[in-house]
Amino acid sequence: MPETYVNVALPLPLNKTFTYLVPRELTSLAKIGSRVIAPFGARRLTGFIVEITDKTELEQVKAVEDILDLKPLISREMLKLAGWISGYYLCSLGEVLKSMVPGFFMKASKSMVEICTEEAEIEAAKLEKSAPRQAQTLRYIAKNRKISVNELRRRMGTKSIDSSLNQLESIGLVKVQQFMTSSKLKPRVEKYVRLLPENFDEIKIEVLKKRAAKQASCLRYLQVKKEDILQKELLKQTGSALASLKALEKSNLIRFIQKEVVRDYYGSNNVEEPKPISPNDEQKAALKQIEVPIREERFETFLLFGVTGSGKTQVYIEAIYKTLEKGKDAIVLVPEIALTPQTVARFRAHFKDKVAVLHSAMSSGERLDSWRLLQEGKARVAIGPRSAVFAPLKNVGLIVVDEEHEGSYKQDTSPRYHARDVAVVRAKFAQAVVILGSATPSAESFYNAKTEKYKLIELRRRVNNVPLPDVKILDMHKERRLSGKKETIFSRLLAAKIEEKIARKEQIILLLNRRGFSSYIKCRDCSYIEECEDCQITLTFHLTGHRLRCHYCGFSKRAPDKCAECRGVDIQFRGIGTQRVETELRNQFPKARVVRMDMDTTSGKWSHDKILKEFGEGKYDILLGTQMVAKGLDFHKVTLVGVIDADVGMLIPDFRSSERTFQLLTQVAGRAGRSYLPGEVIIQSYFPHNFCLNCALTHDFIRFFRGEVLERRELMYPPFGRIICLLFSGENELKVKQTAQEFEKALKKQKGYFQILGPTASPIPKIKRRFRWQILLKGDKGRDANGKILKNAIQNAHGMIKEENKAREVRIAIDVDPVSII
Repeated sequence: MPETYVNVALPLPLNKTFTYLVPRELTSLAKIGSRVIAPFGARRLTGFIVEITDKTELEQVKAVEDILDLKPLISREMLKLAGWISGYYLCSLGEVLKSMVPGFFMKASKSMVEICTEEAEIEAAKLEKSAPRQAQTLRYIAKNRKISVNELRRRMGTKSIDSSLNQLESIGLVKVQQFMTSSKLKPRVEKYVRLLPENFDEIKIEVLKKRAAKQASCLRYLQVKKEDILQKELLKQTGSALASLKALEKSNLIRFIQKEVVRDYYGSNNVEEPKPISPNDEQKAALKQIEVPIREERFETFLLFGVTGSGKTQVYIEAIYKTLEKGKDAIVLVPEIALTPQTVARFRAHFKDKVAVLHSAMSSGERLDSWRLLQEGKARVAIGPRSAVFAPLKNVGLIVVDEEHEGSYKQDTSPRYHARDVAVVRAKFAQAVVILGSATPSAESFYNAKTEKYKLIELRRRVNNVPLPDVKILDMHKERRLSGKKETIFSRLLAAKIEEKIARKEQIILLLNRRGFSSYIKCRDCSYIEECEDCQITLTFHLTGHRLRCHYCGFSKRAPDKCAECRGVDIQFRGIGTQRVETELRNQFPKARVVRMDMDTTSGKWSHDKILKEFGEGKYDILLGTQMVAKGLDFHKVTLVGVIDADVGMLIPDFRSSERTFQLLTQVAGRAGRSYLPGEVIIQSYFPHNFCLNCALTHDFIRFFRGEVLERRELMYPPFGRIICLLFSGENELKVKQTAQEFEKALKKQKGYFQILGPTASPIPKIKRRFRWQILLKGDKGRDANGKILKNAIQNAHGMIKEENKAREVRIAIDVDPVSII
């Protein structure tokens, strides 16, 4: 028999596959899309079979150690999609495949280092003068006895310790070994109790009542329920002890059985029946268009452009019904911050146990169960954030991308895919329908609709013809002059409106897209500003714990009482965060019940839901928060929305900053007046005449789009040009700069229709001890429509400098279609 070889994609940043021999005893398991354990240098990794062959030109080929799947984990359809993502986003196929499955499916070996001497301190003392780094490393390993190499690197700093470990191992003081990590995840089983009716009658129950009342109670409960009952539930309902059930089992009246149960993060109990809603005329017209390609099972992309409160979700639900009727499956993508239990409950009310949720906040067991339900076809509607675009459904007929403009759909680590665009491509491969929904579509999506790449559907009115809220923009320069204060948080109008709404027992949402108490602290004597030790960014003051925190790397320290430079005690707190606004609200409106919702108050499980639930129940008058409060909330008593500082984000040097500001303001304004009570919106700004603010004033997306695309056309920004950002990072600033410069020289040798901007230091030049430089490339879509020439130029340039960057001291990240260039 000829040998069997497989080409395997490994989860490494290497754009190639690796050939392995399949041992004869594993040949029958070798299938495209299945996982294998493969040796790679000293390590062992989990990879995916992407090709099977009986020939190889290699002289020496290692064998795979194991094949992990009886059935392929990745379908051929998903493998095709992974190939497209790899080519479009210039990342490795193995990295893409890894991102398509939950992390617990990816086993890998781990390097562990262990001390091999009982006289570590004596040996370290001998090394102290000639090799102090080795001495330090030896002492640390001896202290821990056994530690992973990665953990050792982290604790001793990011400087490489590999040479020290190699030397210590060569003289027998430590031993480095590879251990295979393993997932302990298994299906969850629980014990149930089953009645054996053939073995008892009413007479036995009456007899038991006299001598064993609890046993009789258990039998009666089982008899009434007429189904298997969870053991702990039976004991709770009857007040019995386990001994009673054991006695019944011994008498052959019941049997204990094990049943697999689904771990459900959101809980499937008490799913309410959906409220009967009849689509209005606009919704019916939208559905009429969407139903056609669903019925014909052909690819089509719709942009559902509907004002806030226009009933887009109801359109999604009706379209899912039509999809399921055709025997097809559906995926619903929502931004992570909008994936609330209320959202899930609404879909479950309609589709019951056909809905499975995929979410990073879920435990590994919960994700495993959701994944299996979808893969086995027991669930047919997947809901989740961007990673749910890879839901293992076999027969996708519809993909919904709600709030399609959201930047959170873009992955910020490799593979840097955009879930909205991946959704469109997956649907194209599956001949499915895509609905992109938004009240403020991205410029790219709306341009695609205007050029008929997508079909545009508009919902111009709110449900029940509820009017859009009245919006006012306040000039905070004037307000500060009139109030005589150096810093004003609440304008006089906003303060008066807050008082008015509280008196009427109505509710208020306040937005400030900056958490913490103060943006930074500054010494009045010498102007010193506290910065992060590992990032070139100011530290934010948080009132809780009186601490300074870095929002980029997580560094934290206690806020000083004295200046670190001049020892002065006149410390000034500058800038405003949500904690500061909360404090001012409690001072200025002592009767108001205030709740804050930001990253600091929603880190715990269900904390996000608890805040929204209690606000919806009327336990609070004011909901204060960051952008979390701007998305998808529907509270009928909210009649006032206040934007504390509309300028946050608007003046960032990024070509999308105006677009993001307009979207955020329009979305948060849409939270007001969604029912029978009219809504008001007050936007505070030091730049009240800014174009995007004035478009938000009248909820005028079309006017904003026209103005925005005029600028972008002139500067060749998307949707007219293609943007690719190259980010260079490393611990040695000079090497980072030199690598970026060498890359630029290599790019200039390539032929193509693109413009090179940079290299230059990134707007945030250092994060997590790594210096950052970047090059921005603008491609001409008119002459290079699919970006193939530009991407080839990048790959060629990358290949030219690989030799010089062999040690990989400088990381090069390629971000195709970035949502931010900061």
